[in-house]
Amino acid sequence: MYGLLSLTTNSAFNLDFPFNDPDLTVRRSSSIREADQADRLQEGDFVLASKDMPPTIFVPARSEKLDAMLAGRIQHRSGLSYALKMLLLINSEPNSLRYQDIIYEKLYAAVPGHYIITINQSGLNNHIILLAKQMELNLWGVGEEESKMFLMWSDERTLEERMRKRYGDRFFYYRFPNLTSGSLVIQIQYVCSRVRRWRKEMRDMLKIFSALEANIFATHKV
Repeated sequence: MYGLLSLTTNSAFNLDFPFNDPDLTVRRSSSIREADQADRLQEGDFVLASKDMPPTIFVPARSEKLDAMLAGRIQHRSGLSYALKMLLLINSEPNSLRYQDIIYEKLYAAVPGHYIITINQSGLNNHIILLAKQMELNLWGVGEEESKMFLMWSDERTLEERMRKRYGDRFFYYRFPNLTSGSLVIQIQYVCSRVRRWRKEMRDMLKIFSALEANIFATHKV
């Protein structure tokens, strides 16, 4: 399982590995699905890759769509579909709780198993939801320069090592804490707007990714 969120608008993507594995199903943001846009990423675009990824779920009534991937096993006969149905039900109900609290209490706590789940929720509110239960999710900040910055995550512990072998010193890597239990909810527009501001104020990738870590893990529920 590999996930990437573009934190900046990039004139060229040029990050084929690890997404070029022929055994992977790759899902990209709608803005980069066309062939002539395959090498471009806009701020907030995502790339997901997994060996087994279900079709995108569309909810026209709410202008919403869900892309998801799973590592491990959900202990329910419907598997990942069960978790996605739970999320659709949650989103259809009025609730006064913070969204990260809702996701933890009504999704993470309600879905049994040992797993890592990524859900990209696109629509009126764009979120990336990361769930880990009895498995380890690795997260990195990856930057080529201040104008090309990404958030990456994977169930593969050696991904950074393999990227260093492939790309040499091209990228700067910032290791976030591993997610071994609980949930993270990343509000895409908010996070990207903060990174945009930090790039102007800090002009230092280490400081920017450190601030991003504090921002993202403020939503960590366990």
